[in-house]
Amino acid sequence: MAEITAVGVYVHYWLPGLPQWIPALIALVIMTVVNFIAVSAYGEFEFWFALIKVVTIICMIIVGGAMIIFGFANGGIPIGISNLWTNGGFFPKGASGIVLSFVMVMFAYLGIELVGVTAGEAQNPETTIPAAIDKIFWRVLIFYVGALFVIMSIFPWNQLGTIGSPFVATFSKVGIGYAAGIINFVVLTAALSSCNSGIFSTGRMLYTLALQGKAPAAFGKLNRRHVPANGLLASAVLLLVGVILNYLVPGKVFTYVTSVQLLVPYGYGQLSWWSK
Repeated sequence: MAEITAVGVYVHYWLPGLPQWIPALIALVIMTVVNFIAVSAYGEFEFWFALIKVVTIICMIIVGGAMIIFGFANGGIPIGISNLWTNGGFFPKGASGIVLSFVMVMFAYLGIELVGVTAGEAQNPETTIPAAIDKIFWRVLIFYVGALFVIMSIFPWNQLGTIGSPFVATFSKVGIGYAAGIINFVVLTAALSSCNSGIFSTGRMLYTLALQGKAPAAFGKLNRRHVPANGLLASAVLLLVGVILNYLVPGKVFTYVTSVQLLVPYGYGQLSWWSK
């Protein structure tokens, strides 16, 4: 629900007069249809969605690194990394600030478990799944830690809440026109990617549980394209609650659905335990 809400918010950048629930509903319908076609369609969409994100983050890290080391777009004066410890140090708000940040950090890291969910449809799971898990560490280090290191080196932490998107600010700093539109498109594809993966994983989890007698037998059937259609449909129907919330409380729905996400890791844990 958070992802389709994000889609509605991002589309609002280009179409401010369009009700938020409409792009949310369109995103849900498109991603559901993609998952109904075949697992290859899901994979193709994820490949391109991921490529857009990866290229953007790498470009930002390279550009930001040039600013930090060589003073690119800063009059030739290296920015350095002093912003990491100035303006109050590493923990300007104390330990409580770190603890409170974990709410959104946990939300951001949900999705790693998809590596295990895809094992049932991998060609060589004994080889590909361990390799994918091993690479998670490096991907987190580069795309999460690396991007944050660059952003927080360029901008003081107490400015990040006032300058808008730090990605937009970084690209705008080097004179890239339409930076806001570019980054808005990137985060739009990221939201669609997450929605796509969520529908995919939920359908497979229901399928596995049904085969083990822990969910209704109807979820244990595959269509002629070998897709758990009933599980996917059930997931999409429940996601319609997010569309309704976008209609009723568009300004608060994202806060609502992300605030209850602390329950999600527990739910995933139960599903993982049930599927053993």
